[in-house]
Amino acid sequence: MTSPKSDVFEDAATGNLEGLKALGRQHLEAKNDRGWTPLMFAARYGHAALVEYLLGTAKVDAKAVNKEGKTAGDLAEFWGATEALAILDKYSPRPGRATTTGAPQGRVQSSTAVPSAATGGSYEMADWWKRKTVYAKKPHHFAGSVLNRLSFLRTDKEYLNASLQASTTRFLVFSGHGVLFQKSTRDLAFLNIRDLSSLIGNNPLESLPEGLSLVFLGADETEPKGDDNNNNNNKENDATEVLVHGRRGVGYWALDVTARGVSKALQAQIAQLTSEWESQHGHYFAEMRPASFMLSTPESGLVSQARALLDWNRRHQFCTACGAKNVSMEGGHKRACPPTVTKEDGLEVPSECLAHQGVQNFTYPRTDPVVITCVISRDGQRTLLGRQAVWPPGMYSCLAGFVEPGESLEEAARREVKEEAGVGVGHVMYHSSQPWPFPNSLMIGCLAEALNEDIDITKEDKELEDARWFTRQEVLDAIKMGVSNGPTGTLKLPPGSKSLFKKQLLAESVIKEICEKTKELLMKESNVVHVKAPVTVVGDIHGQFYDLLEIFRIGGFCPDTNYLFLGDYVDRGLYSVETISILTCLKLRYPDRVQLVRGNHESRAVTQTYGFYTECMKKYGTAQVWQYFTDLFDYLTLSVVIDNVIFCVHGGLSPSIHTIDQIKVMDRFREIPHEGPMADLVWSDPDPAREEFAVSPRGAGYTFGILVVEKFLHENNMEHILRAHQLCMEGYQVLFDKQLSTVWSAPNYCYRCGNLASILEVGVNGERHFNVFEAAPEDERPTVAAAAAAAAAAAATGDMLRVGGGGGAFLNGTPFDLNDGMLAKAKNGMSNYISASDTIQDTIHYFL
Repeated sequence: MTSPKSDVFEDAATGNLEGLKALGRQHLEAKNDRGWTPLMFAARYGHAALVEYLLGTAKVDAKAVNKEGKTAGDLAEFWGATEALAILDKYSPRPGRATTTGAPQGRVQSSTAVPSAATGGSYEMADWWKRKTVYAKKPHHFAGSVLNRLSFLRTDKEYLNASLQASTTRFLVFSGHGVLFQKSTRDLAFLNIRDLSSLIGNNPLESLPEGLSLVFLGADETEPKGDDNNNNNNKENDATEVLVHGRRGVGYWALDVTARGVSKALQAQIAQLTSEWESQHGHYFAEMRPASFMLSTPESGLVSQARALLDWNRRHQFCTACGAKNVSMEGGHKRACPPTVTKEDGLEVPSECLAHQGVQNFTYPRTDPVVITCVISRDGQRTLLGRQAVWPPGMYSCLAGFVEPGESLEEAARREVKEEAGVGVGHVMYHSSQPWPFPNSLMIGCLAEALNEDIDITKEDKELEDARWFTRQEVLDAIKMGVSNGPTGTLKLPPGSKSLFKKQLLAESVIKEICEKTKELLMKESNVVHVKAPVTVVGDIHGQFYDLLEIFRIGGFCPDTNYLFLGDYVDRGLYSVETISILTCLKLRYPDRVQLVRGNHESRAVTQTYGFYTECMKKYGTAQVWQYFTDLFDYLTLSVVIDNVIFCVHGGLSPSIHTIDQIKVMDRFREIPHEGPMADLVWSDPDPAREEFAVSPRGAGYTFGILVVEKFLHENNMEHILRAHQLCMEGYQVLFDKQLSTVWSAPNYCYRCGNLASILEVGVNGERHFNVFEAAPEDERPTVAAAAAAAAAAAATGDMLRVGGGGGAFLNGTPFDLNDGMLAKAKNGMSNYISASDTIQDTIHYFL
């Protein structure tokens, strides 16, 4: 029988308030062999009600310390138990924290190591350093999970099994680089046990099918009642508190169904279930990198945690000592070499693996720490940034690198800066951190004080091509994406990659101004715009922003490359706002080098159905931005002619249009009608099985055959028709004796079709070359994100600002996307980019 003293620690750790109330006060002040009190357990696991009882009613000592010198408040702060921490601070205020009024402020973060060894002696700290204080900040993206991870219950198989079988438990499903999304809302899609039981079986903890991975994430105790977010709209628990094995909270698990290394039968089952999820519930696997930035902070934290655990399980399936297949334990949080092996005769004998000698037979998840440092000059007015030769022109980043074994964060920061730039670093101060699931590292943002300002990138390390100091004003200009000495009236825009990665989109007022200026420009254009080759033609994009950036990487950047876009810029993809914003800015900045043709999705009626309206509402909270852009769509041209011989249109031909002159006199400044020649131009499709016009199965426009094409070309003295509008699995299609081509530029359409894409390069002599490409590779996303700033800044500068990547720390020579940003500055006709992560973005603001 256990003693009351041992019970009190268990009750405190598991949140058993009634159990604590039944014990005498002498037990509530007890300490275990590590010096932990019940209050410390309650604080560590975030049981706010217990903390309130112990302090308010039982009057226990909040200032007691354990053998590590930690108080209950220290433990609550370290483990992120914010509600419990607020109660502790109410009863026992700690230095540096507000109590009854004002926003709570975090304590000053300071260097934990004096840099005397690194600097050769002591020195006077810079004045700016003495004045600085870092306050508590809201969670970064990928760091806002609301789950109680319940690490102490991972060994409790009864609880885990109960959680798996509960009808309220929510499963997050991954496949390859994709995560399951709801098509209707573009939020995460969660399945329940009824959706998955046929796949994972009745006892997945013990007999999960080979090749699948299942991990326990924790429980959401903030909303302990059932909901209708599962596929089957299960409402049976709506009115009652969810209790799983006697503990409240909705359980969360993650399942990886990547069909690699599994049997053909299991592959077929996974494919069938995936199809059912899409057909019955409208769910689909969205590529995680672009999709995850659309999520709320709590859901992004779920994705980050799940991705890291699943990735670790995939990479550690074999014992490092003997090579035997190991087994998953503790809800996917531990793997172990099997204790027995099976001989050829079928006899099981104890394993002789060295891993069983000691505790080395257990493997636990690990994360790679990366320190990324904002180095600040002694006067506090400049910051040090560097670039590698392989980076896009003008791109600069805070200096970063992996923390090596046996090295502190401060030592890693000093070593990296010294090796890469030859600059000595004194005090190093931690700022904040961010889990990063691409791959799976922990980005640790620091501020550092420079001891010298002379830069030498040749003595120690050959990694950097250039490093330089940027002034406070230069960084401010870069953040604002303005131009210090630009022409009067130049439109100033915030950086495009900030819009993308932190969802701090262009302000409504800015979008309104962009659209108004672009309408003034488009109003002067004909319904048939004539251009000269060379020109690169782009088909449907449909809000697939990253793939648009890949197009710029492949085809070149403006103004070096002339572009003709054939419409359908919005709907279906996740980033229609960003996509049309960039294209509009490009058109505004380079009106003669960028042509935008209207597609059938540049319509109020269509965008209200296929996503753009919903995206604008979700990102801005009002329909104003949607209204600005759809008003702009009324001004887009209907067709383009290249070198007087290639007729370009979004959809196709019309039985009402025989000559191009008929298009020139049409009234295009309106909503696309349901029928008529204007509708035909954006809705019609070629049909190789027909010769003449026929009613289109789309419900608008027509299908047309070879005789229609030949007649139109002959009457207009043309050689070729070029259009978009139709998905081509190979990226393009050529029909009717090479008289008509379709170009499609959205690879892996809707993030699930698996198709290729292309752009068509038309040369000065009329030659046509389809440049086929796949969806932008995940490990190249930082590089191609160059176009984000290029486009958003195009209207702000006299030169095309080239890429700084969608994030931009570059670690040990490898592009490493860090979720935010590019800070740009135009100077003397050249563009310099300052790249920083979501974490380091805040450190630069701190520097400012």
